[in-house]
Amino acid sequence: MKQWINSGSPMIWLNAGAVSASIIMVVALLGLIAYQGLGHFWPKTVISYQYSETSSAPAKRLIGEIHGDEWVPKEQMQQNMPGLKIEGDVVERLLIKTGNRDSGGLDFRWIVSSLIESQQTPESLMVLERHEWGNFYGFLKEIKEGDKLIVSD
Repeated sequence: MKQWINSGSPMIWLNAGAVSASIIMVVALLGLIAYQGLGHFWPKTVISYQYSETSSAPAKRLIGEIHGDEWVPKEQMQQNMPGLKIEGDVVERLLIKTGNRDSGGLDFRWIVSSLIESQQTPESLMVLERHEWGNFYGFLKEIKEGDKLIVSD
């Protein structure tokens, strides 16, 4: 055993193991970066919701993309939304990117998933990326060039 240690073979094997572990970690890190980063370039599904803020309020249309979700304890939701009737110990809420800051004021909204009455993905629903006021989510009615009407309906 002493002769094997003195020959230097253990150090060669340790160095080979360290290099192998380093290569595996670099490849794993590149894979993680690709997995997390490339999703930014793929468009998300745009959904039209019929949503009411409370169980008694009339439903309004809300258009946007789901960017996240979380489960919130019942007590916390009852403090934030006192009129909300909650079944169970936790409530799921979704983070929706609604864009249209020029009309709504916010880019993102939290909505309680149990208050969603319906959801659809109509083919005519569209997204336009703008430099100001966030993305535009809506339906195309007409295209104009100056005052000239190009396309309608």
